[in-house]
Amino acid sequence: ADGFIMLQGRKRDLIRSGNLSVYPAEVEPILLASEKISVACVIGVPDREWGEKVVACVVSKADCTEDELIQFCRTRLASYKCPKTVMFFDTLPTTDVGKIDKKQLISIVSRKAAGPEIRP
Repeated sequence: ADGFIMLQGRKRDLIRSGNLSVYPAEVEPILLASEKISVACVIGVPDREWGEKVVACVVSKADCTEDELIQFCRTRLASYKCPKTVMFFDTLPTTDVGKIDKKQLISIVSRKAAGPEIRP
C-alpha cells in the first residue's frame, strides 16, 4: 500500500562463502539425485576463513561417506557450491507444518562443530 516491497523467506537462506553466493536450492537437488540420500538440507554455518561454509545435512538410505557425497557434488556443481562438510542424521528436525527447521538445524550443527564443552 505504501509502495514498499519487503523480501521474506528464501533470501535469508543465501550462503555467503567468500564473495560468492550459494543458494541451498541449487545444491539440495544434486544431493537428492544420489540414490543413497533420502533427505537433504543445505545450510551455511559461520567460518573464520570464508564467512560461511556450505554444510549438507542428510538422511541416507544406504551406506555412504562424506567424501563420497562431496565427490558426487563436485562432478555436478561449481567447486565453491559443493558442501565442505556432510553431516549424517537419522532424521532432520521439522517445524509444526512438516518443513525442515533450518534454524534448529543450524543450532545443532554449530554445537557439533564447536565440539564438546571443556570445563576447567
